[in-house]
Amino acid sequence: YKNKFSNKKDIAVFDIVYTNKENLGSTNLKNNWYKYYNEYTHIEDYKTGFYISFETKDKKYESLIKDPSKQHALHPYLYYYIYDGVHATGRYTHLSMSDLKDNTIYSTIKVYLHLNTNEIISPITLTVFTYKDDNDFKDGYYRGNSSYTVEIVNK
Repeated sequence: YKNKFSNKKDIAVFDIVYTNKENLGSTNLKNNWYKYYNEYTHIEDYKTGFYISFETKDKKYESLIKDPSKQHALHPYLYYYIYDGVHATGRYTHLSMSDLKDNTIYSTIKVYLHLNTNEIISPITLTVFTYKDDNDFKDGYYRGNSSYTVEIVNK
């Protein structure tokens, strides 16, 4: 994915659907989400998580994301926002911890570049994954095989 990095800009918004198909046959997030979700058995036992990383000249920044509590963890460079576009009616806003319910679905993630984006010297790597419990992690990293990664490149 390519976009020009600049401060105070939404750089990318990605919908999460449980398939590797490139053409979903529809642009309706809710329909697509349920269509592919229902192709799995015991999928209700799994949750969606994310991992974001990038480098500046001084350091590698990374964040393992299992909920919206750390949306500013990569400050000042970027923020992430998670959405439940499946249950939303009308315009929806990013989730906060107080919004979470048993049926909340992480259907969309937005990457927002905040400040000092000229210091980012690598692509921003965003991985979405499904996990069942803490056994799917080792040393703070996802170790499963149900993931998809996209590189967001400064063009």
